[in-house]
Amino acid sequence: MSFVQARRPVVTVVREQLEDREIANYSPLSDRFDLRLVTTTVAGPYGATGLGLPVRRARSRGQLLGNAGSRLTRRLVGRHVDLDAVPSLPSALQEADVVVVNETHMASSAAAAEMRARGGPPVVTVCYENIPFRYEDEQRLRARKAMVRRWTDAFVALTPEAARALDLEGVPASRVHTITYGVDPARFARIPPPDVRFGWGAAEDDVVVLYTGRLLKEKGLVPLLVAFAGTGSHRARLVLVGEGPELPRILQAAGALGIADRVFHAGWVSDSEIPGVLASADIFVLPSLPTPYWEEQLGFSMIEAMAAGLPVVAVASGSIPFVLGHGGLTARPYDVSGLTDALTQVLTSRELRGELGAAGRERVADTLNIQRAAAGLAEVLARLTSAM
Repeated sequence: MSFVQARRPVVTVVREQLEDREIANYSPLSDRFDLRLVTTTVAGPYGATGLGLPVRRARSRGQLLGNAGSRLTRRLVGRHVDLDAVPSLPSALQEADVVVVNETHMASSAAAAEMRARGGPPVVTVCYENIPFRYEDEQRLRARKAMVRRWTDAFVALTPEAARALDLEGVPASRVHTITYGVDPARFARIPPPDVRFGWGAAEDDVVVLYTGRLLKEKGLVPLLVAFAGTGSHRARLVLVGEGPELPRILQAAGALGIADRVFHAGWVSDSEIPGVLASADIFVLPSLPTPYWEEQLGFSMIEAMAAGLPVVAVASGSIPFVLGHGGLTARPYDVSGLTDALTQVLTSRELRGELGAAGRERVADTLNIQRAAAGLAEVLARLTSAM
């Protein structure tokens, strides 16, 4: 008697820019589903290896156009042709039993929805966006969102705020599943720190306050400098890991505040170095500020810090309070004095740092981990492939 092994359903994840810490949440599904990745961007600021999953590159019309023509020419062409559209996407999705796309306003999401409307594979749309009706001031993006909302079989909202945005936009609750991505806690277990700390110029008894991520205005880093200076702690050191257009303003502000000697810019580090970086710090900060167009959506860097047992000082913006739980202290948006107070409390109390760090690590172990996320994703995917 011979046995024929059942074919694993093909799940194709389409992402404009791969990010390993996001893809890690799918990796545990490899024994149950044939996972494949499609991306239009070769690399970004974060790790983008695909974690051993097969990756297919697909180029948008704008990428195919390359540098041909002036900006004005591209703008004129873009009025009539969607330069974000990916002509090869239908062929890349030919073998898919389920397509997973990212956000309702993206061209690739709309393309998958159009295929679904013509009898194509079921679509799962993952949503970080937590501002309702975002992007709907532009006709093309508004049309994409309408198509995706109409033909998506299941939405995965990464936070309750993202689920609420979908609800306000008219998506039935029966199609929305709140599943929060996470990290592998074992990867961030406390390890003997390398000599990273000394490279930052920190003495053994200094308290190191750490930020990792892009240096952007909306990340609230200049107000953080004001708050840091306001603590009056000369045994504290602020380390910024990352790059971005806000760096010149950060350095200028640090000089004007008289704290340039206690602020260290470390630039980008590789994904493999992050556990050592976190193990070398004492406090993590995420001072992101809400704007009319963006609020912090998940904060992978904060989840990593919590997994490493670091207490967090943050601004209560977007989905930060949900993700943080009891793992840190928060200040109201644009309340620099409140941020100063929160930072001072954590800087001056080793006991408080320990309590908050333990609470954050427990939250990751219970909720914000890839095993829990993968289980939720598997349940959604299994429903859509149960007829196979």
